[in-house]
This record gives sequence, C-alpha cells and structure tokens, in this order.
Amino acid sequence: MAKLTECYKAIVAVGGEVSRSILGDGTPWAVPQPQFDPLKNLDKGWVPNESLQAGRELWDKYSAEISQWSP
Repeated sequence: MAKLTECYKAIVAVGGEVSRSILGDGTPWAVPQPQFDPLKNLDKGWVPNESLQAGRELWDKYSAEISQWSP
C-alpha cells in the first residue's frame, strides 16, 4: 500500500503540474471518486473531447516551440 500511495502522489503531482502549467487549469481532479463497479465506466475517457483537443493543440504548439531551441 505504501508503494501504491507513493506512486499515486507522483501521478497527482505530475498531473497537477501539467494541468496548471500547460492547460491553465487548477482543478483539483485528484480527489478519488467512489467506484462501486470499477468496470462500469472503463470505456469512458478521463478528459472530455473538447478539452482533449485543446490540450493537444497546446501541446503541439509548445512542442514546436521547444524543437526550435536546439540547432
């Protein structure tokens, strides 16, 4: 359980940083939600399609900018 908790903390830290830095959203998404049937929503995405598309566009923009940094 200790290893699981440490991994979860790392995932939350990385996700929070990406959310704040890249997506400009400080939503506290890391609060666990009860799942009485863990397989019920397995096929559902974590992020709405509109947000996912906006995130991809931002990622592409920053990736293109960063790729210009090296000769």
